Amino acid sequence: MVNDLAENGAKEKRLHGCQRGSKLLLGTILLGLLANWFFVDQAFGISVPLFVLAFYGIFFWNMGSAVRVQKILPED
Repeated sequence: MVNDLAENGAKEKRLHGCQRGSKLLLGTILLGLLANWFFVDQAFGISVPLFVLAFYGIFFWNMGSAVRVQKILPED
């Protein structure tokens, strides 16, 4: 029974890793297409901040709950 639980946990991790890998692949393809559209034969301008926003959006989408932004309060 313990082995069954361990095997199910390992199977879940593999499935989660596969899903995460698929999200990463999709995100990098989208960023590549966006970079090609924004930067090839184009002048720098609003495209730079838009690309940075897209990059961080895909980064946080891919990382999910693994990354949390917290406000650090000063100690009294």
